[in-house]
Amino acid sequence: MDEATGGFELTAQVDESLLSELRQGQPLVAVIPSLSHEPFAATVAAIVGRVDPASRTFKLKCAIPATIPGAGGPPRAGMFGRVFVPARKAHKLLLPETCLVRRGDLPTVMVAGGDGILHFRVVKTGASYLAAEFHGQTYLTDSEAFDVPGRERFVDVLSGLAPDEAVACDAKATLRDGDRLAGAATK
Repeated sequence: MDEATGGFELTAQVDESLLSELRQGQPLVAVIPSLSHEPFAATVAAIVGRVDPASRTFKLKCAIPATIPGAGGPPRAGMFGRVFVPARKAHKLLLPETCLVRRGDLPTVMVAGGDGILHFRVVKTGASYLAAEFHGQTYLTDSEAFDVPGRERFVDVLSGLAPDEAVACDAKATLRDGDRLAGAATK
């Protein structure tokens, strides 16, 4: 982080594949973990289009506000921060991590059938993500920058579960195959 004449800027080295996605004045999500784990808006102030041939990155400068939400103090020159450039939109089947139950090394879930009966299911999981709410939109990141106690993590379910299936999630209950959901209709 550098102090510019009008305030502070976050300077980042960004992968060259994102050069065409950025423009001056564009708002981006940023965080300075030593001040706050809450995201805030940073504005693209400058794009140095020269690509470094060794790292295949270019320099991006983002202006940050004078006050940062949840910060215990003002930013200082030299602090570490992150700026998040939206790389792509992707369709994923995400499940709150608290819905997974480990049986040995196997991640499992309890799927609720149409009759309210729970069925044990082994699933294959991929990456784990944190959700950051920002200006009414949800952004997912695998970065640990927003990781604070109590913030929910989501797991990418690669197989074993369909998007239209209901999963029973109760971290405090011991659920078994064949259990009936409370309030489910009986035949």
